[in-house]
Amino acid sequence: TMRTILGPLCLSSSFWMLCILSFLVASIRESFNVYSVPYLESLGKEPDQAASMSSLFPGFGVVGVVVIGVTVDWLGGRELWRLRSCAIPMWGAFALPGLAALAVWPTPAFWPLSAAFMSAGFGVCGLFSLLAGVLSLDLGGQYGSATVCGITDAAGYLGAMAIMAASGTLSSDFQTLFGVATVLCCGCIVVGFAFVCTSG
Repeated sequence: TMRTILGPLCLSSSFWMLCILSFLVASIRESFNVYSVPYLESLGKEPDQAASMSSLFPGFGVVGVVVIGVTVDWLGGRELWRLRSCAIPMWGAFALPGLAALAVWPTPAFWPLSAAFMSAGFGVCGLFSLLAGVLSLDLGGQYGSATVCGITDAAGYLGAMAIMAASGTLSSDFQTLFGVATVLCCGCIVVGFAFVCTSG
């Protein structure tokens, strides 16, 4: 029954941290989905150039999703839950340099911008896939996996809603917006380490 599934989850710190992580990562991802093209246009890129360059975020996200899946399998099976969860702070660390570069160094130069979008896409998209996928399935177990996946996904949508509501006043201040995304990524890394430490 739902009561037997939800009861243990509500008492699980790992479950709540997974929801928090999903909230944070989805906030960052939604910032890119909405603001990457306007950000690039503000740096002098033509609309077609901005659209092409912004595609590096989901493009390298594909790579990040595949690599994080292979990495988690390599780190061990479900019985090695703590080791598998080490991928959370690892992938947060992959995203951090790209986010920080967009926040503090708004250069129109092609290669630095491209590297920033690649780094952010690899880390953010890979991390989002991990949270809503294998870790939710592991945490939910045989009978609650779909429930955990649904709730963590819902937490992610709430994060996307929150960043859109909060970013209205920052819609033209892209450095501050990506600065907020950088802080959120640091939060992901901290919560990720806490998740590793408390995982059984």
